[in-house]
This record gives sequence, structure tokens and C-alpha cells, in this order.
Amino acid sequence: MTLAIACPQCPGPYKYANSPGVSDEAEIIVLKTKEAQQSGLMLADDNPAIRYQTAIEKLTDIVKECMDDDWDGLGAAAVSYEAIEDAIDLVTLIPMQYPMPEIFPEDGEVTFGWNAGRYKKFLISVRGDGFAYYNGIFGFKNTDFGMKKLRDKLDPEIIRHLDRLYPPVEENDNQAA
Repeated sequence: MTLAIACPQCPGPYKYANSPGVSDEAEIIVLKTKEAQQSGLMLADDNPAIRYQTAIEKLTDIVKECMDDDWDGLGAAAVSYEAIEDAIDLVTLIPMQYPMPEIFPEDGEVTFGWNAGRYKKFLISVRGDGFAYYNGIFGFKNTDFGMKKLRDKLDPEIIRHLDRLYPPVEENDNQAA
């Protein structure tokens, strides 16, 4: 699933902002959802729509701020339209059992970062070439890195690494509590 995001300078579908709806009812739903989130009734990671919307808003900020070379004042390459497309695809592939990562621009890339504590970190970067480049640390001197093709599901190797940071909860663990 790919979603167009607002980018006035971008060619094609990127120049049009998408909205969750145009009716009065859609606006009320958006308003009530934001109120519920702000009041603590629902957390972004618990609601797929809010989780996705938050990630897309961050990617929209990256489009606005990082589409020109030297966007950081230190000579960083611009983040390409293709990298944004891959980032949007990656957002849709992250299973709900994992927290939504921090999303930030790097030199020509968009990076997704999970930090589960000391020596427990995992990064995935996309460059716009259809691959996810990953590296992680999963304990003292326990690291891994590689690249996987972005497909319609997150690669099992990447899932395995996310499971190392956020182990699945067993059915028996829930019953014992």
C-alpha cells in the first residue's frame, strides 16, 4: 500500500495533500480521535490509524525539510522521492506487535530506529532503491547487519531482529498474570 503525501515541490501525485476524508463526519472523527489520544484514552501505538497517521506526518516533515542537498547545513544529500516512497511502504509493513520506531532523515536516506535499552538497538534505512538496509545491536558485542528487498511483507530476518528487541508474549504468560 502506497500513500501520496503533501509536497508542493514534488512532481506527480505528491503535490496533492491527502486527507482522511472531506465530509463533516470525517472531520468529527479526526477531531474526536485526536481528543482521545491527547486525553490518554488511546495511545498511538494501540490504534493503527493514529500510528500510521503519526508516521506519515513525520515523513511529510522530512519531505518539507530534507528535499534539497545540504538540508542539515553539513552537506547531507537530499532525501529522494523514491526514498520517501520506500519509507511509506516500510511504515505499512511494520507489524502492530512492535512499537512504531523513531523516523528521521539521514544523508539521502530515511531511517527507522528502535531503542529497547542499553545494547538493544535496531535501525532500518531506505534509500529509494527498493531495499531495506539494517543494522542492530542485541547485547554486548552481539551485532548484525544486512540488506533485504522490500516486498509485500517485512522480511523474516528483520522480524527476527525485532523479536530480539521485543520478544513475543506467549499465551501462557498472559494467563499466569
